[in-house]
Amino acid sequence: MECPRLPPHIRLEPHAKGYGVSESAGFQVPVVTTPEAIHTGLMHREDVGHGMLFAFQTPRTPSFWMKNTLVPLDMEFLDADFNIVDAHRNVQPGDLTLRTSRSPVCFVLERPAARESAD
Repeated sequence: MECPRLPPHIRLEPHAKGYGVSESAGFQVPVVTTPEAIHTGLMHREDVGHGMLFAFQTPRTPSFWMKNTLVPLDMEFLDADFNIVDAHRNVQPGDLTLRTSRSPVCFVLERPAARESAD
């Protein structure tokens, strides 16, 4: 099974189980797919905007940490339909604890912590 391919930026609209892809509503985030971009993520950024979407070619159980990350983040692990499989909230800068999901996912959305889910 392969994960859906995405453009370099995507607009996501929150809903009860996760997110939907939208043409105009919701918020826009960059999509990163290369190993280098996934490794770097939101490191060294004081302004992370609405966050970043990490997209994988095939479902996997990735691990994320907060090394060199300057702001608290929410990490949401999403399936191929953008439903939230697992989430880690308000993860603090510099925390080297590995965060992962209970099952394989296609995407991980990192967003500034404590944002309203309907922005």
